[in-house]
Amino acid sequence: MAKKKKYTIWIIIIVIIVGGVVISRSGKDKVKYATEEVERGTIVQTVSVTGEILATSRAELDFEVSGKVKSVSVDVGDEVKSGQEIARLDDNVLRYQFVAAQRARDIQQENLDLARRTWDDLKPEEKEAKKLAVRQAQAAVETAGAQLAKSVLYTPISGTVAKIDVEEGKNVVAGSTLIGSSTSFATIVQEGDFKIDVDVPESDITKIKIGQSATVTFDALSSDEVFTARVTEIEPTSTVIQDVVYYGVKLKLDSIDERFKDGMSVDVDIDTAEKPDVLMIPQRAVKNGDRVKSPDGGHAAGGKKVQILLDNGEVENVEVQTGLRGDDGMIEITSGLSEGQKVVTFVSGE
Repeated sequence: MAKKKKYTIWIIIIVIIVGGVVISRSGKDKVKYATEEVERGTIVQTVSVTGEILATSRAELDFEVSGKVKSVSVDVGDEVKSGQEIARLDDNVLRYQFVAAQRARDIQQENLDLARRTWDDLKPEEKEAKKLAVRQAQAAVETAGAQLAKSVLYTPISGTVAKIDVEEGKNVVAGSTLIGSSTSFATIVQEGDFKIDVDVPESDITKIKIGQSATVTFDALSSDEVFTARVTEIEPTSTVIQDVVYYGVKLKLDSIDERFKDGMSVDVDIDTAEKPDVLMIPQRAVKNGDRVKSPDGGHAAGGKKVQILLDNGEVENVEVQTGLRGDDGMIEITSGLSEGQKVVTFVSGE
């Protein structure tokens, strides 16, 4: 009985072993490889950023004196001529100061005129003091007059009123719109030529060069309408936006469309590198050596590698040298592969 039981156990063990081999072979038969051919073509690298277009001829207007806005003479969208009044402040205080300065000057002039009656009796320093008092009083008049003139805001250029940031009755401080604000009081633009302003993160700024071409699309226009531009300026100093370092870059549009408006949002793709007639494969096919499985189940060692599918259905690990990374998921292969070879991009059933 014990002998028969022992014989049965051996049969079970053999069945398990054979079954495992069959399952193992069956699993291998289910391995499938997704492949892409090594192809020759042009690989392009771009830096994609967002920005806005601005009129190249524009004037940001601010009052140079403080006060209450008495009147605003224009509305957004109005056409204005150079020298036209835009707004004015209540000038009662400034006018009083101007009149007071004139009176003070007149008094000093009268004192000088009286002193001239006995001019020869005065010491040189007394004469100079009388004349100096008149000059100082006249300077005060000129200063008060200049301040009074600054209570009226004029446009230095002809164009369109693009922005008005304050209302009648509001207080403004010199060089700023509303108290606590740093924006300009008004903006006048000449819509005939435009520039593009974008912020490029520091991780990409070393790729940007003067003269590089770019494609531009507008949020306000169809995505099928693509315009071209060129990099004209790269700011040397950085700007921190939400804890990220950016550098300002300006581009000039190659052509102007009548639909362009100052301040429109744009998407810009700057062509930073291009290589024609090179071998390339999908980037996902390239892996570090320690991530590529060897046919024996181990791992290949070394640098960058890809797996190629042979005619007999087996795969082979090949070491490669890579070059430019493109924006369409492709990467340049400088050595290790030939055109037409099939590289493995995905393995299923392992």
